[in-house]
Amino acid sequence: MAIERIGDSDELINQAEAYVLLRKKEGRLYQDDQLMALPLVVKNHQYYNEWRLRAKSFEKLKKHLYGRKGRLLDIGCGNGWMSHALAKFGFEVTGLDTNSMELEQANNVFNLPNLNWVLGDIFKWEPAKKFDCIVLSASMQYFKSLPNLVGKLKSLLAPKGEVIFMDSFFYSDTERKQAQERSRIYYKEMGVREMEKQYFHHCLSDLAAFNVSIIYQPLHPLIRKFTNSPPFPIINVKFE
Repeated sequence: MAIERIGDSDELINQAEAYVLLRKKEGRLYQDDQLMALPLVVKNHQYYNEWRLRAKSFEKLKKHLYGRKGRLLDIGCGNGWMSHALAKFGFEVTGLDTNSMELEQANNVFNLPNLNWVLGDIFKWEPAKKFDCIVLSASMQYFKSLPNLVGKLKSLLAPKGEVIFMDSFFYSDTERKQAQERSRIYYKEMGVREMEKQYFHHCLSDLAAFNVSIIYQPLHPLIRKFTNSPPFPIINVKFE
C-alpha cells in the first residue's frame, strides 16, 4: 500500500537525519524478522528489559480500549509495530511519522487492509475522516508544546474522542531541568547535538487546561523493581 505523503519529502528527510543517526548508534533499528516479532525480543537483546516493559504497557492500553472499534491514529509510529498490533486488535489504524526510513520498512513488513501510513507533519495534515482515538507512544517528547499539540489533535477527533499519552515521562519542574541537562550531555556524547532541538521534556501541568485522567499510575520505584511494572503513566485527554 502506498504511503500518503504530506509536504516536502526532502525537508522531512533532513529533519529526521539526526534522529536516524541516533537510532543507528543506539542499536534501535531492526531487521524485518525482528520487527515482525515486536514487542517480543530474545532474552540476550540489549533492550530486552525495555521491550518487556513496553509489552506490559501495551497490554494496559489494550485493556483500556477493549471492546471498542473505530478509527485510531498512532502518532510517531516509527517502525509501526504498535500500529500493526492495534490493527490486529480490530481498529482501523493510521500510523503517522516524519521518519521515512522506518515508515518505509513498516509499509513493507506490515500488510493489513485496515492499516495505513502517513509521512508528514501532523500540523500540516487535514485527514478526510475524524479519529475516535489518537495515541502517542514514546513520541510526545518530539513536540515542543503539548497545549498546541492537543489543540491540533482535538480538531482531528470525532465527538467523544480521546488522546492517549504513554511510554513517556512527565516531569516536575525541578525534574524537567535535570532531565534537560542529562539529554544535552547524552546527545553531545553520542555526536548528535541536533537532537537537542528536537527533544522536549514535559510536565503534567502542561495539560492543566484540558480534561485529563489517569489510565495507569506507575507504582513506587521500589515496588516496580520487584514487579517489573511500567515506569511511565498512561493518561488520556477527553473532549465532549
